[in-house]
This record gives sequence, C-alpha cells and structure tokens, in this order.
Amino acid sequence: MRYCNYCKHITPGEAMYCQNCSRTYNIRLCPRHHPNPRAAEVCSQCGSRELSTPQPKKSFSTSVGLGIGSLLLSILVSRFTGWVLLLSLCVYFLYFIAKALQNVNNLLPDMSLGAFLGSLFLGWMMLPQFLKNGISKVIRKKK
Repeated sequence: MRYCNYCKHITPGEAMYCQNCSRTYNIRLCPRHHPNPRAAEVCSQCGSRELSTPQPKKSFSTSVGLGIGSLLLSILVSRFTGWVLLLSLCVYFLYFIAKALQNVNNLLPDMSLGAFLGSLFLGWMMLPQFLKNGISKVIRKKK
C-alpha cells in the first residue's frame, strides 16, 4: 500500500504511480519505466527527457506522524465502524441484561438505546462499500 503526499490517496500494492493523480513515488520514470532519481532531468538508461513528476517530498508533519493520523482515522472508520458498533451492541446487551435482572420496571429508555444502536449497526452494514469508502475519503480530506 502506498500513500501519495500530493493527493493524499492510498494506492494498494507496490504501484509505481498513484492511481488518483498519476504521480510517481519518490522516483522519476521515463516512458519505458526506467527508474531515475528524483532530481534527474534525463533518463540515465535511455536518455529520454520525458520523465514523470514525482510526488512532493514528505513534509515534517507527515514524517512525525501528524498527517498519518487522518489516514489512520479514515481507515478505522471505513474498516472498523461495523466492529465498533457490534462491540457496543454486545456491551449494551450485557448492561441491559444486568439491569433487567435487578429491576424490570422502567426499561423503556434502555430499550430505546438498544433500538438506536441496532439501527445504526444495521444501517452501516447495509451501506454499499463505495459509500463507506467515500465517508473515509471525506474524513481524510477534512484533516
């Protein structure tokens, strides 16, 4: 997986180009895909002057992990929201059973909370994957 410092997009695998902005990762490539240093103006193997544009160098905030925070948050949202909702439903279920065993009166507010958590979980699970990825991208761009 590769992260582009220019467009803030993740490309799966060991891609040579960003899928979103077509910039290369820390090298310059000629049309024949010969790797060249970032500062090269001519391909060292074939002499071509048509070299790709590399992504910008990592900023200090990205190097120390401040820019990665939004990336991690978006991955957590897109991948683990369902798990977090399921875990919260399990914790709620244990809470509700314990409260029902103590006193069966006045359980309506707790039942409403359970219905709300259940509908959130169901709604998240029914969302198509492209919408989940879109939510992840929106969160990543806001940071």
